[in-house]
Amino acid sequence: MGSNPTLSAISAEAVSSPRSRGPLRKEGCEKDVSLKFDPARRDRLRHPRRSRRLPPFKILRRLGLRRGDTFVDIGCGPGFFSLPASRIVGEGGKVVAVDVSTEMLTDLKAGAAAEGASNIVFKQVGENGAGLPANAGLYFLCQVLHELEDKRGYLAGLRRRMGPESRLAVLDYHRRRTKHGPPLFQRVSLSRLRGWLQEFGFRVVDVFDVNAEEYAVVSRIAGKGGKASEGA
Repeated sequence: MGSNPTLSAISAEAVSSPRSRGPLRKEGCEKDVSLKFDPARRDRLRHPRRSRRLPPFKILRRLGLRRGDTFVDIGCGPGFFSLPASRIVGEGGKVVAVDVSTEMLTDLKAGAAAEGASNIVFKQVGENGAGLPANAGLYFLCQVLHELEDKRGYLAGLRRRMGPESRLAVLDYHRRRTKHGPPLFQRVSLSRLRGWLQEFGFRVVDVFDVNAEEYAVVSRIAGKGGKASEGA
């Protein structure tokens, strides 16, 4: 969405990372040793600069989150998107906050209690995705796909859980050298992701640049509602 410069994003690290300048490995190696975000650094996920450059309400609305939806925040961290999503979906909706880290979920529980967000369910789920709810309105992965060792397998598993009205939104880094973000070998290019989505029976309905470094892709099960985006 190049016409809206306010939709810009920052790495979870919020600083320039020399790791992002590493060697470019062959894309398509779906299983790899991926570097993980350290939960001990989770305060970076709540830095004011991140809120300014990655405005959660604006992004969630662009992704189609609506009142009454069930929102599955995969890799929720301390709640950067989960807490705003709980306000958008309202009392008739639900947020399922999912993370592998106990520390992240503990922080989010405290934040939810402070805000009176009673529509958030907390789930500690491993990287294989077992235990994710089925038939949710919107499944969301923000800066998560690049950390997964079996990226294709995870997308295929999500496809099996999605219903005819479900949407999947992936927000991640372009596969080029940038100031922020993970090493190049971890990144998934936009074209590669769209190829995987097509392979697993998804239909892309929206694609936009969040900023010069990151993209967002929204998809549904092929043939189930909505028109494909012009760039799909």
